[in-house]
Amino acid sequence: MAKIVEFYGSPGVGKSTIYEELKRKWSKDSNWIPSHHLFTKKKIKFESLSKFLSDVANIIKNGNIDDVAMKDAGDRFVAQYAEFIDAFWNNIIFKQKKSYNGLDLRFERAKYFYITIQRIQFLRESNSKKIALVDEGLIHRISRGLYKSENLIEEIDEIKHLLQIMPLPDALIYVETDVQENAKRLAHRKKVISMHKSLSITEIENIIPETQERMENVTKILEKKGITILRVDAKLHISTNVTKIISFVEGLKSI
Repeated sequence: MAKIVEFYGSPGVGKSTIYEELKRKWSKDSNWIPSHHLFTKKKIKFESLSKFLSDVANIIKNGNIDDVAMKDAGDRFVAQYAEFIDAFWNNIIFKQKKSYNGLDLRFERAKYFYITIQRIQFLRESNSKKIALVDEGLIHRISRGLYKSENLIEEIDEIKHLLQIMPLPDALIYVETDVQENAKRLAHRKKVISMHKSLSITEIENIIPETQERMENVTKILEKKGITILRVDAKLHISTNVTKIISFVEGLKSI
């Protein structure tokens, strides 16, 4: 299976910006690869001009990943990690009916989680010898499996349990910054995620510390488990961080 290195960090911190720059820097000779290159692509059969044009239009709109292959991978993940899936659904039932701004995000949470498990399972089953970089993997979604605890201290044991019943990445790239910088980036990003819509920068600043503390708890537990973690300061210039990450993944040949 492919080695998996996941990007991790609070919303708006700059993970995807760094990942997009890494995609531009990637070459086929690298020992690492942006994960989307490993996914099975849809095949177009020329049955008629109208069908061909329809298929092309669908790919342009929805992407070129083979939905059937991904669904099958997701089904295998569900069968293999049923307890982890149950934790996620319990989180949906008990925690996700109302977000910070009052929106019901249960279907949205389910959608992104389902896409994540499909892609992670597909990579785990891949025959590639390269290190697959994943923009947001299962570790990024782990808070969506927490449902028993009422505070961050109580969550630690729950996090430890989830990390025992789910597949772990081979390494983690943890992108971090301070609360004010994180809030500023969220307030000014072009694509506002649903949970932050209509929130003021002050309200966002009030949310971020809990998210960051939870992520730090997850990171410390993973470090104790022996997962290699690269911490990236989002305030540094993107080229500096890209160079640092490339050096890091090139040094992971033995994981």
